[in-house]
Amino acid sequence: MPKRRTHSYFWFILACAIGISIILLFHLRPLEKEFIMSDAMMMTTTPRDERLEKKCSDAVGKLVDLKINFLAIDFDQTMIDIHTGGRWKESVSSLTTHLRPLFLHLIPIATSSQIRIAIVTFSPQTKHIREV
Repeated sequence: MPKRRTHSYFWFILACAIGISIILLFHLRPLEKEFIMSDAMMMTTTPRDERLEKKCSDAVGKLVDLKINFLAIDFDQTMIDIHTGGRWKESVSSLTTHLRPLFLHLIPIATSSQIRIAIVTFSPQTKHIREV
């Protein structure tokens, strides 16, 4: 019987994590295409950046209010705008050009609010992902 409860608890937590990720994605995604990245992956400060920063801050504030202290973010086609298929042959720096700008705001704000971040993937190229 205890194994069943553990199994149910796992699926509940997984469903919550997916739900929160979807909420954040739909809450922040409309702004993501508005942001400008320089060649060196540095954000230029624009009114759009300030709006994204505010949206990320508001979203993290809501997570904190809900007492959520862990955020799992999928890598392929979520954190980056392509799917590597676990077979990225180019350099890590070329992979960083595919990083979605909103995560440059969301992750630092979340970590500064004591929210733990996990980047999740089925890719065997975890070293590349860690470097991104």
